[in-house]
Amino acid sequence: MDSETKKYINDLTQIIINEYKIKIPITDIETVIKRIGGKIVRVNVFDLLSDDRVCKTTQNSFNIKLNEECNKKIDRYNGLVALGHLFLHMGFRTNEEAWKEQGVNKYRRFSKVAVDQATAFAEALLMPKEEFISAVDENTNEKNIVNLDPIAKNFDVNTNFVIKRGRFLGIFDN
Repeated sequence: MDSETKKYINDLTQIIINEYKIKIPITDIETVIKRIGGKIVRVNVFDLLSDDRVCKTTQNSFNIKLNEECNKKIDRYNGLVALGHLFLHMGFRTNEEAWKEQGVNKYRRFSKVAVDQATAFAEALLMPKEEFISAVDENTNEKNIVNLDPIAKNFDVNTNFVIKRGRFLGIFDN
C-alpha cells in the first residue's frame, strides 16, 4: 500500500473517531455502527462465506452482516473492516457520487486490494495513530525494545495486531 493511501486511511479514521465520538478502545461494535447510522444484521456462518458484509439501505443508513455466533472481538474486527469498505470503497459520507451509485440492499464483493485497505482501516480505528505512537513510546525501554503486551492490553487487541499496526505506520521493521 502506498504512503498516500496509508495517510488517507489514518486521517479518515481520526476524523471518524472525532466526528462520531468513538471511545478508544472500541469495545462495543454495535454502538459504533449505530452511531454512524448503521445496523447489525445477525446471520448464520453460511451466509458469511463470501466477503459481502455491508450494504446501503437508505441514503443515510447501511446494514452490516455479522455472525450470530461469533465472539465480541471477532465481531468488532469484522464490523470495523465492513466500515472500512463502507467509507473507503462505497463512498458513505466520503464520496457522494460513489454512494449514490450503490444499489440499495445489494451486498458487494471487494478486491484483494480493497480488503487490505479495509483491514488497515479497521486496525487504524482500533489503534489510532497518535495514541498508538504514544503507547509505543511509553512502552519502549532504553535499549529500544518495545513491550507489546501493555500496548495490546491498552487497545484490547492481541500482540499480532500491535506488530501489524506498527509495521503499517513504519515504526516497526517489516
